[in-house]
Amino acid sequence: MTRISVVVATCNRAELLTESLDSLLGQTRPPDQVLVVDDGSTDDTPKVLSGYGGRIQVLRCENGGKARALNLAMEHVNGDYLWIFDDDDIAFPDALERLEAVIRDRPDIDIVYSSYASQLDDDPRIHHPLPEVEEGDVFRRNLVQNFLQQQGMLVRVSCYREVGPFDDDLIRSQDFDMAQRLTRRFRAAALPGAPTFVYRQHRGHRGLVGDRFHHEERDRRWMDYDQVIVRRLLDTLDLRELLPQARVSGDLRPGDLGPGELGPGDRRLALLQRSAILMRRGLFDEGFDSLEAALEADPSSPLGPDDEEIWTAALADSYSRRVVFEDLAVDPPSAARLRRVLGRGAAGRQLRRLFGRQLTPIIRWFLGQGSLRRTAELSCLYLRVVVR
Repeated sequence: MTRISVVVATCNRAELLTESLDSLLGQTRPPDQVLVVDDGSTDDTPKVLSGYGGRIQVLRCENGGKARALNLAMEHVNGDYLWIFDDDDIAFPDALERLEAVIRDRPDIDIVYSSYASQLDDDPRIHHPLPEVEEGDVFRRNLVQNFLQQQGMLVRVSCYREVGPFDDDLIRSQDFDMAQRLTRRFRAAALPGAPTFVYRQHRGHRGLVGDRFHHEERDRRWMDYDQVIVRRLLDTLDLRELLPQARVSGDLRPGDLGPGELGPGDRRLALLQRSAILMRRGLFDEGFDSLEAALEADPSSPLGPDDEEIWTAALADSYSRRVVFEDLAVDPPSAARLRRVLGRGAAGRQLRRLFGRQLTPIIRWFLGQGSLRRTAELSCLYLRVVVR
C-alpha cells in the first residue's frame, strides 16, 4: 500500500494554522503521516499543535527559515510520496484523493501537480487554471511562468532524496528552486480540472523579523531570489534543455539531451527562450544579450510558431505586465536597447510587432482604470520600442 506523508513548516501562524491542519486531516483520502515543524514560533503555535495529540507529529527547532525546517522534516518522513503544504493555506477535501489517483494510474510519473485558487483576505476566491504544457516541457515552461505550486504537488520521496536538500541560503523562492531541480530530472503530469487548495494571501506586512514588508512588495521580494535561482540554473543548462520537447530528437526523460549540434533555427529558438526567462525576472541586460545572440543565430529566416509561442507565453500574464512592461516603461536606456535589438532583420521586426500586440491591451486597461500616469508611461514605451 502506498504511504503518503504531509509536511508543514510553520512559524507564528497560530491564527491560521488550525484551519490549514484541519483541511489536511479531513481529507477523503487521509494522509498516513502529518509532520509539522515549529520553526521557533513565539506565539500560541505550540498550544495549537498540542491540541492535535497523536494525530500529528511535531518537531521543534530554533528559527532558521522554511528551507532549514523542511530539511529537518525530511529526516523523519516515512512515506513513499510527499505533499509539502503551507501553514496558512487550505486544502480542498478531495485534494489528496485526486492527486493520488494520477500516481496510481500512471506508474511512469514521479510528480503530479495541480491548479490552485487564490484568496486575498476575505475577497472572493480566484481559480488559476494550469497552462497547457506537454509532460516533457514542464521544466522549461515552469522556468518561465512558475505555475508549479508546492502545495499542489505530490512527489515521490525518492526524488527529493536524489536531488538533495532545500537550499537554506534562500530566504524565499525555495519552492521554485526545488520544483526546477525536480522537474529537470523527473517526469511530471498535471491533474486537470478543479484546484486542490486555496492559496491565502494577506494584506498588511509580512516577512521575517527584521525584514518586514508590505504584501504589495511581495512579488518584488520574491523576484530578488528568483533572479539568483535563474542565473545559477541557466549557467548549468545545455541550450537543448531550453527547446520544446518536440524539437529534441529521441524519446527523452526530463534532463536527458538529444544527440548532435543545434541547427540555426533550433539555436535561435533556445536563445529566444533564454531571453524570455531572463526578461521575465527583470534581468534585462542578460536577456537582451541572449536576444541579440538569438537573432544573430538565424538572421534571415522569419519566426516560426514555436518562436512566437515562446514570447507570447512570456509576456501574456499580469506578472509580465509588472516586471517587463512597467519596469521597461520607467527605464529608457533599456527600452532604447530593446528597440535597437528588435530592429535586426525580419525576425527582429516580427518580435517587435509581437511586443506591440502584447503591450496594446495593457495600455487600454490602464486607461480604462483611469491611471493616466501609467497609461502615459506605457504609451511612451510603445513609441520608443514599436514605432520607428
